[in-house]
Amino acid sequence: PWAKDSLNYYEKIFWAQVKGRQLEEAKKTVYRIEDKGYQEIENSYFDFYNSALKRGKEIPSQEILGDLERALGTLEFYRGDIKASKSAFKRARTHYQQAKLSNQVAGMTMNLGIMQEKAGYYDSAILFYREALPIFEKDKDVPSLASVHENIG
Repeated sequence: PWAKDSLNYYEKIFWAQVKGRQLEEAKKTVYRIEDKGYQEIENSYFDFYNSALKRGKEIPSQEILGDLERALGTLEFYRGDIKASKSAFKRARTHYQQAKLSNQVAGMTMNLGIMQEKAGYYDSAILFYREALPIFEKDKDVPSLASVHENIG
């Protein structure tokens, strides 16, 4: 499996990129690890994200911190831990707000709505969806708009 063969290597690359302020490359590395994590859902991926987030003060980018939290939240969702997923998405949204990334804020807001829906809190879910809607409209993000409208029903 990739986690055993390559995750350690990419973790070292990630930290070298962060230390070298190669932040766009570090973001790509986070996405690469996340993509493989979806396929395997092994504890080592969760260890990577939790370890990186514990070292958050070393990461000079709210966006990357948001990406790490978002990835953790997504993996927690696939693992079936809605509560942990929701917590990570809330933290991701905060990082994206601090980075002034409105579309990512809306994405995390929509994800929080999905978590509420999965937990059976439909009224709360709709509130999250309605909060995300005007941001996606402003950003002209048609695929996300379609998803929000589908989720609202």
